[in-house]
Amino acid sequence: MSKLHSIWDFVRQHKYAVVTLFFLISIGFVGDSSLLRRITNRHYMNVLQDEINTYQDAFSRDTRTLKSLQHDPRTLEKVARERYLMRRPNEDVFVFEEDLTPSSPKEENTK
Repeated sequence: MSKLHSIWDFVRQHKYAVVTLFFLISIGFVGDSSLLRRITNRHYMNVLQDEINTYQDAFSRDTRTLKSLQHDPRTLEKVARERYLMRRPNEDVFVFEEDLTPSSPKEENTK
């Protein structure tokens, strides 16, 4: 009983500090809108925004390629020769093993 009495005396003497500490803990760590959850959600939103930007860049690049393929026969021939290894009649094509491995998007951007 004396231990409980001493705790109660401490709370009465420092009631503003205890209430402030309780408030900060409840704001920081408890509930749906806690500070910890907001920081986590903000990081997740940044990751998702980076993903959106990556997909938008790929979409615009592919759209340009598609338009080029639809309107320029030389581009169509270039893609057919490079990607699908097509050739003209009476033409020899030499393919190296390095050319058969799919290139990463970073390598395509540097060409």
